[in-house]
Amino acid sequence: MNTGKELYQEYLKHPSQNFGSPYEVLEKDGLNDEQKYEILQSWKLDEEEQSVATDENMEGGEGGNRISEVVDALSRLDLPKMVDPGDDK
Repeated sequence: MNTGKELYQEYLKHPSQNFGSPYEVLEKDGLNDEQKYEILQSWKLDEEEQSVATDENMEGGEGGNRISEVVDALSRLDLPKMVDPGDDK
């Protein structure tokens, strides 16, 4: 049986495999806002890497790019604005 910490690590490593959409991260019980932010940031990075791979005619994985959904979900989190969700820095 997975502990909460193990599940969180799995969500962080493979967000798109564990959630049907970025908005499901926001609704997930048992995660605080900081954890949700980190999961969505991980998803954003995955989407950006997939986009680069696609642009370079490499295999980028399955499905379409969902970066706009991830950025929107990030903007819905009630966190202090440390980093702009659309900022690539």
